[in-house]
Order: sequence, then C-alpha cells, then structure tokens
Amino acid sequence: MPHIHIEKWAARAAIDYYMQFIKAWIPFNAWYKRECKLARLPVLTDANCIEHVCNTTNTYKTRIITLLGGEDRESENFRELITDLHHELQAHVIPKPESPLNFSTMIPGITSTNLVQKDFRAYHYKVERIPHGTNFQFDIRVEDKATHSPRYTKTLNRWNLNDIEADPNFLALQSEECKKKIIEFFKEVNPKKPLDIVLRPKTKADGTIVRPSHSIEIGNQVYFVDDKEKIAKVLIHLLYKLRCEIFHGSLDPTEANMGIYKNAYHIQYELVKELI
Repeated sequence: MPHIHIEKWAARAAIDYYMQFIKAWIPFNAWYKRECKLARLPVLTDANCIEHVCNTTNTYKTRIITLLGGEDRESENFRELITDLHHELQAHVIPKPESPLNFSTMIPGITSTNLVQKDFRAYHYKVERIPHGTNFQFDIRVEDKATHSPRYTKTLNRWNLNDIEADPNFLALQSEECKKKIIEFFKEVNPKKPLDIVLRPKTKADGTIVRPSHSIEIGNQVYFVDDKEKIAKVLIHLLYKLRCEIFHGSLDPTEANMGIYKNAYHIQYELVKELI
C-alpha cells in the first residue's frame, strides 16, 4: 500500500496570503512607477509615488472611491473586506503596540492645519506652523485677553511635545487648564498628525447603538468619516505600509497575522484589476 502524505499535501493546499498580497502589489508598483514618470516626478521613490497616487485623480484612487459609494454587490464585497481588515488589525496588532498599523494611525501627507487661534476663558492662544527651509518652525503665544500681556511664548524648530513639557516656563504656569490647551492646540498643527477616519458609535442605556453623525457605515457597526477622498488616502497608505512590513522583513509571518493579509490581498486584487 502506497504511503499517504496527507498532511504534507494539505499544508501545500493552504493559500499563502503573504505572497498573494505581494503578487497583487507588483502590478500596482509597475503602474505607479509608470504614472509618476509620465508626471515627471523628480524623485521616483515608492513613498513619493504613493503620495502622488493619493493626491491626484487617477484610476486606482477613483476605483476605491467608486466602490466605497456603490450599491452593487461588488461594492458591498469591497466594503466587507475593509470591515474585515479593520477587525483583523484591531485583533492582531502589527508591527508593535506602540506604533500599530490600522485605519486610525495613517499619516497621508502633511496635515492641513497650520494655525490655531482661539480664545478660551482668560487667555488668547495662537499656535502657528511656519515653513522654514525644508522643515517647519512652530510659534506658540498665550496672552491675557484683558491686558494683552504675554503669559507664555515658545518657538520650536521641530514638532516635539517633550520640548514643551520639559520647558521650565511651561512647567511654571499655574493654570493646568492653560497647559492642557497649549498641548491640545500644539497637537493640531502637528505636520505628521495621524488621520483617524474611524468614528466610534455611542451606546444608549438600553443597549441601542447610535450611528455617529457625518459617518459612512462601512460594515456592521463600523463607521468611517463621511469623506471618501480621506478614506481612499488612508487605505492606500495602509496597504503601502502593509507591503513595507513584508519587504523590510519586520513582520512576524504568523498564522494569526495571515487574516490581515488575506483581506489586504483581496482588496488589492480588486483594485489592480482596474489597471489592466
């Protein structure tokens, strides 16, 4: 009787979604390199090309936006895949807890807020991000509303919370509320502020889930901001970061993490079909 290699053949029958995702990435990689050459981008790094895809009108991004808002079965399937990817990234944190990849942590380019100017109680706050060479300068000024006398001023050549929190003049402020407002407004001008597109529903006392205002329901009780352009940019960056985790060898290719790449593969495959 011949030896039956059931277990070995069963193992080979399983789909390796890590490799499938990379296979689905390759045609996209070739497409965006071609598009960026045609657009005469001065530097054709993958990161620059991804920014170009995010910030221009093109076939790939338009397909995402169409599927996000479509009512056909193909669009429903696409949104289900995004929902499943969201759940997998919540359940299995990669690459590490202090810097997880998910729909709340992507940084699709420089954030738009460069000036926060607000009155709150006794103080007037002005926090400004100013272009300075290839980087930014950050100016913070807090004044007494009644007398216009300065209560706190600080100029920084980088965005770093520690530079404020360790400042003796900041620590000397007697108002804890004032300190909180300075930190809050400084965070708003962070050029690398993550774009959190996930909106959390509220639950009533009777257990009823209340849909957040200005939201899109991507899946069952999964809500994103009602801005398909933003969702598309975050998704593109997330897929790119998942690709980098494999290419840079920083991902632990466990069975537990396979579900992330299974959904990422099906999303990417749906999108690259549009490029053929």
